[in-house]
Amino acid sequence: MTNIGYNDTTFGWMFLCLLILPIVLAFASTFIGYVIYLLYFVVIGFQQMKKPLYVDRYVDRPVTVTKTVYRDRPRSKTPEKPQAAQKKSPQTDSKIIEEAISGLANLGLKKKQAKTMVESLSSKEYYSSTEDLLSDCFSQL
Repeated sequence: MTNIGYNDTTFGWMFLCLLILPIVLAFASTFIGYVIYLLYFVVIGFQQMKKPLYVDRYVDRPVTVTKTVYRDRPRSKTPEKPQAAQKKSPQTDSKIIEEAISGLANLGLKKKQAKTMVESLSSKEYYSSTEDLLSDCFSQL
């Protein structure tokens, strides 16, 4: 038996048109787009690169550079206000003051009230121990 094959070419043309031709056209159109873009850049882009972008026209006079010096802060026209008197720092050691504040707070005084009382007493006189400071605080209550 001899195989004579199928001699109809319509299946081949249908395969070519429906499957392979769209793929080839997609790749070809992308390739042609890149070629056109490169040609545009080579022809137009290099011409634009020759022109300076920052100069509108050339001037035939010498350029003088002036230097402007700015101050850090402009001077105020109003006279400056005198600074407020600084708070007197307590003469007593800070550890003694903290212990007295925490002791009064533990006994039921509000911490803010205890702090103002201790700082006012310690700014007037020097205390060498927490007990002396606390006794003066109790005498003030």
